Parts: sequence; structure tokens; C-alpha cells
Amino acid sequence: MGRLFVKICGITRQDQAEAIAALGVSALGFIAVPNTPRYLPLSEMARWVGSLPDHVEKVGVFLDQDPRAIAAWVETVGLTAVQLHGQESPQDCQQLGEWLPGIRRIKALRVRQPQDLEVANLYRDCVEVLLLDAYHPQQAGGTGRTLNWPELA
Repeated sequence: MGRLFVKICGITRQDQAEAIAALGVSALGFIAVPNTPRYLPLSEMARWVGSLPDHVEKVGVFLDQDPRAIAAWVETVGLTAVQLHGQESPQDCQQLGEWLPGIRRIKALRVRQPQDLEVANLYRDCVEVLLLDAYHPQQAGGTGRTLNWPELA
């Protein structure tokens, strides 16, 4: 059986990140979306995120941000992956892959009904990971809701 991949998201403090990394987590997520509760400004993120252990993937979470801005965050902070939670198109994701070779792209899809899963095929060749997120009318992610798996089957 393969190793379980565990990502803890919304980290805002260095001591939290270091303690969680020491427990063997696979990845830590840092919110780069202004005006959200767990937003971590670029200057603060850059100060300590890149110094976390190499075995921990460092994921920047973005929402409808310009690909050039995302690339700047990756380069400044030392992120190893980007998680895209907005309306980013497959073309946006492809472009990020060209600009940021070796950086894992995670596309979050908000799923409310089975038809929403059809969008996943559009991203097949332009991201490494799809994250299925429970739909919420006002929030793009981090809601704590789970998908209605029986309805989606």
C-alpha cells in the first residue's frame, strides 16, 4: 500500500508549520488570497516558508490571481506547488506549467452535483492533481464541508 498524502492548510505561524512538519505531514498550505481569514502576506511567507524541511511540500493557495503574480510568489517564497481555487482555465494552468517547470499544480473544483465532475476532464493534461472541494455558495474553499459522495456515485 502507498504512503498516505496529508496536507494541512491555512498555516499562519512559523512555529505551527515547524511543529506540523516534525510530525511527518506531506504538505503544508499557505493562503495567498488577500482579505481571507488565513491570508499570509508575501513578505511574511517569504521570511520562513522556504526554510521548512525539504520533505514537506510547500503549497501556495491562490484564487483567480494573475499567473505572473503566482509565479512571483513561487519564486520569492520557494513554494513547491500551487493550489488554484478560482475560475482558472485549463490554459491558465498550462501557462503556469510552462513558467514554473517542476512546480506541482493542484486545481480545486467545487462540486455540487455529478455534472460538476465533467469539468475534471478539461484539466487532465494541464495539472498534476485535482482536488474535489464541497460546493459552498459564498466560499471557494476551506469550508469544512464534505462532498455528498452517495449523490456523486
